[in-house]
Amino acid sequence: MHARFPYAAIRGCALVLFALICLSGIATAQTSHAGRVKHHPAKRVKHQTSASPRPASRRLARRHPAMKTLSPALVDSFRTITLTSCEGEDPEPLEISMREEMTRWLSVRYRRAGISMKGVDCSGFIKTLFGRTLSIDLPHSAAQQSHMGTPVNREELRFGDLIFFRTRKRISHVGIYLGDGYFVHSSRTFGVRVDPLFASHYYAKRFARARRIASFADGEELSEE
Repeated sequence: MHARFPYAAIRGCALVLFALICLSGIATAQTSHAGRVKHHPAKRVKHQTSASPRPASRRLARRHPAMKTLSPALVDSFRTITLTSCEGEDPEPLEISMREEMTRWLSVRYRRAGISMKGVDCSGFIKTLFGRTLSIDLPHSAAQQSHMGTPVNREELRFGDLIFFRTRKRISHVGIYLGDGYFVHSSRTFGVRVDPLFASHYYAKRFARARRIASFADGEELSEE
């Protein structure tokens, strides 16, 4: 009599082995998933950190890398030039008023489209001066201001005349003449300061035109020509 082949026992062992393999696979998947969950937040935090905005001071430094601060001694010298570079012995009261207003703005930093003591650009500085001292409303644009008033030859410049420069291929900068060869303006590098006009190669080379906006004798605005 032959012995029966133990099919039931082998089948039972196969089922047990299959179950063990399944359990092992589930455990491995859970471990792998746990590992991904564990490391994923770190990657996310790293990504957020790299994408976080830079501080405002660093952004301003990149925007104006050459921005410099004027020393107190230099500001004092600018103030002296602004107040004393009068061509006549008895300046008009409106001229004195504008010169005093100019001194309040010395060393104010440059800011594009700015028009306050927190920052001012070249045309905004001119607009503010004429608005506060002569109640003349000028456009906030050097190019538009260059068509206001009447034209003036460089040999006939007087205090208060606007002088325009082509720092690019078009008129893009404006200052106001003080007398004795000096002008005051808002520089991109230093903010509001005083510079020589024709003694400076940079500005002499880029000088474009001059316009007279108002008469300081009576404060009247001159019509365009």
